[in-house]
Amino acid sequence: MNSNSNKKRDPARFPAGVAQGCSTTRVGDLKHRRKHPFEKFFAQNSALFAQRFPDLAHALTLPNEQLLQRIPPDYLLAAAHDGDATLAVRGTYLHSKYRPRQEAARLISQDFFTHAIAKGGYVGAGLGLGYVAELYAQQHPTHTVVLIEPDIFVFLLFLASRPLTPLLRHERLKILPAQTVPDVLQFLRATGDVSLPLFHFLPAQELNAAWFHDFTQAHRHATAQAETNKQTLQRFGPLWIRNTIKNAAQLCVRTPVNALRNCAAGSTALIIAGGPGVDASISFLPYLKKKH
Repeated sequence: MNSNSNKKRDPARFPAGVAQGCSTTRVGDLKHRRKHPFEKFFAQNSALFAQRFPDLAHALTLPNEQLLQRIPPDYLLAAAHDGDATLAVRGTYLHSKYRPRQEAARLISQDFFTHAIAKGGYVGAGLGLGYVAELYAQQHPTHTVVLIEPDIFVFLLFLASRPLTPLLRHERLKILPAQTVPDVLQFLRATGDVSLPLFHFLPAQELNAAWFHDFTQAHRHATAQAETNKQTLQRFGPLWIRNTIKNAAQLCVRTPVNALRNCAAGSTALIIAGGPGVDASISFLPYLKKKH
């Protein structure tokens, strides 16, 4: 599932990483001494994030308001026309300049999320300011919501965008900010979420196209592998259980396979596992017997 957002370019250069007001009007930025409203949101959300995900918060050094000072000036968090936060990066908007929540509601109404509801959740590839995730989580408090955002600056501005207490306290929320592709795939496999529908938030993905290309390829492979494992279990699971029960007494007294480790280093060996590929490989046994 792919999603495009309002991506009109503003001719004005954005002067600071965080600004309040409409997209073409500079009302304030982080250079001002006064406390900025977005900084207040960042402090509150960072503290809540640290409570919910302490290991991730420690790795990201959250809560730490000085992180906002490191955001490049072409990452602009601004108020949309309806007052909600919107985000532009290098002049391109990731969300609507007018009504980002309404835009998210339109996305939620698409067929992809009907499928996600049936599956009990989804994986969001690209977070942006999280309006889609926020609305889905609100509507489905018991569903799994996995959010992936490799761009640390986008993630920090997500935390600064608005009060996020309901989303960050969602029962089955999982967030993966600034992670490598292998780490994300390892997490999805470990949690069993790799088979959930994958939602592509394209405006956010275009900022890190190479990362998301690699992730999409790896996720496709992992999904196929998970489906193969599922079919293998369905086909052979009952047989494995019956054989395990029948051989339970022998399993306790027989030498474990680990005892063979390094016993015949350098020698030719053939191991056949009774998975779904055995039908295709069994016919090669006579040939292998003659050759070896």
